[in-house]
Amino acid sequence: GSTSFPFFLPHAIILWFAILVEKLKEWPAILVERLKVSSSTWRLHDQLSHLLKSLVG
Repeated sequence: GSTSFPFFLPHAIILWFAILVEKLKEWPAILVERLKVSSSTWRLHDQLSHLLKSLVG
């Protein structure tokens, strides 16, 4: 009944917080992966532009 509701709410908040913490733990890894991908893309872009410059003279 009404007595179980006050106990349910903190449990839901704790559960949500635990999920949030797990997501936050994953974020740095995701960011690192994104940075790796973007940096390699930029490196490729650099090499291509360098190649074009050397071809054009």
